[in-house]
Amino acid sequence: MRRSTLEAFRRMFSESGVPGLRVILGFSAPSRRLLWAAVLALLVGLGLHDLYAAFRDFAQYEDTVDVELSRLPEGLVFPAVTICNLNQAGHHNFSMWPSVFPSAQLKICPVHAAGQSVWRTRTALVACQVRRSVFCGDIVLNRSTATEWQQKLCCDRGPRPIWLPEDEASDRKEFFKWVTEMQRRNAATAQLLGHQREDMVLSCRLDDRDCNDPHAKGGLCDGPGLRLLLNVEPEEYLPLSVEAGFVVNVHQAGVQVDFRRDGVFVPPRHTTFVSVDQTILKRLEPPYMNPCQPSWPEEYLQHTRPGRDVYTSRACRDICAQLQVTAACGCQSHDYVILDRSLADICDEDDDNANACIEGVASKICGSDCPCLESCRSPVLAEVVVHLASTQRRLQRHDPKVTVPQLVSSIGSILGMYVGMSFLLVFSVLDMAARAAFIGARRRHTRSLRWKL
Repeated sequence: MRRSTLEAFRRMFSESGVPGLRVILGFSAPSRRLLWAAVLALLVGLGLHDLYAAFRDFAQYEDTVDVELSRLPEGLVFPAVTICNLNQAGHHNFSMWPSVFPSAQLKICPVHAAGQSVWRTRTALVACQVRRSVFCGDIVLNRSTATEWQQKLCCDRGPRPIWLPEDEASDRKEFFKWVTEMQRRNAATAQLLGHQREDMVLSCRLDDRDCNDPHAKGGLCDGPGLRLLLNVEPEEYLPLSVEAGFVVNVHQAGVQVDFRRDGVFVPPRHTTFVSVDQTILKRLEPPYMNPCQPSWPEEYLQHTRPGRDVYTSRACRDICAQLQVTAACGCQSHDYVILDRSLADICDEDDDNANACIEGVASKICGSDCPCLESCRSPVLAEVVVHLASTQRRLQRHDPKVTVPQLVSSIGSILGMYVGMSFLLVFSVLDMAARAAFIGARRRHTRSLRWKL
C-alpha cells in the first residue's frame, strides 16, 4: 500500500510542469535524478541568497545622489545679498549715543567752551569738546559699561597700527562681545550705532536699473547683475578695528545669514566680483537614510515669522538650543537667536552663575535632542565675480537606492533566473543533449554487436 502511494505520487510529479521535479521525482535513472536534485538545490540556494540581499538593501532605505543640469525657461530668481561692514559701530554714532548720565558726561570729556550746555549741545560733540549728549531714555544696557567704552574709544582718533598690543587685543575681544550682546538686546539701537545704509551704499544697480530702494525687487535677470558702490567710511572706524572692508553674503531670501561660514571678503579700493551658481539639493524624508523634513517642527512655529523665516536645520537647532538654555537657566543666551522677550529676559553676561549654566547646557546639547533634520529642499549658493554665472540650475537630488518596483523586479528576475526557465532550461537542454548522445552511442554499440553476430 505504501509503495503504491509513493509510485502514484512520483507519477503525478512526473507529469508536473515545475522545472526539475518531474525528473527528480520521476522514474529516470538514479544518477540522473541525483544530478538534477543537486543542480536544483544549488540554484534555489543562490536564489534565496540573492532574495535576501535584495530585501536587505530595501530595508536599509539607502539613497543615491543624482545630479542634473537644467535650464529653466523662466530664468532664475536673483538671490538675496547681505553686506556687513567689518567695523561694528560707527565712531560718530557711538559717541553720540545717549546712554550716559550727565554727571558722567563731564568726567569723560570736560566742557571747554564757557557756558556750553552738556544737555543740549549735540553738534559740539563732533570735535569732542563734549563727549556725549545725554537723553535719559529707556536704555536696557549697563550704563557704566557704555561709559567705559566711550571713554576709551570716542576721543582717540590718532593713527592706529595694523597690530594691537596684548591689552588692546583683549579690549577688542571684550568690546565685540559687548556690542554683540547689545545687538541681541535691542536691534533698533544696534542699527542706529552701525553704519547707515544711505551713507554706506553710494550706488546700487541691478540689471542696469537703480536698486537703492531697500525694498526694490530685482526680479529675474542674468545680465549685468548687481553692482554696488560702497563707502568704507574709514573715519567712522573705532580704534579697536584693525580690518577695513566688507563681508558679502549671497543667500536665499529668508535664510539666517552666517558671515563666519559663507562670507566673501570685499577689500577697500578694489572691485570684487562674486559669481554664483545655484544648486538645488532635494533630500528624502524618513524612513530613508539621511532623512529630511520639509518645514519647521510644530513646537517651533510660534518662535518663527510665518512666511518669512525659511526652514534650515541650522536655524532650527539655534531655536532648540535657546529653548534648552531658557528652561535650564531662566534667561536667554545672546549666543543664539533671541526669541520672544515674554518667554524670558536675556542673560546678564556679567552673571557668573548664568554663564556657567549656559556653558553647561551647551556642552550637553546633542543633535538627537533637537527635532531638526536637514531641509528637504535646500538651495546652496557657491561663491566663486554679484551676477549669475549661468542660467543653468544644478539639481542635486537624493533618490531611493531600491524602490518597491525595483524590489519586485529583482524578485522576478531572481526567481526567473534560478528556479524559472533560465538556468534550469539551459540545464534541460544540456541534459537532453547528453541523453541523446548516450542513446545514440548505445544504439551504435547494439548495432555493432548485431553485425558481429
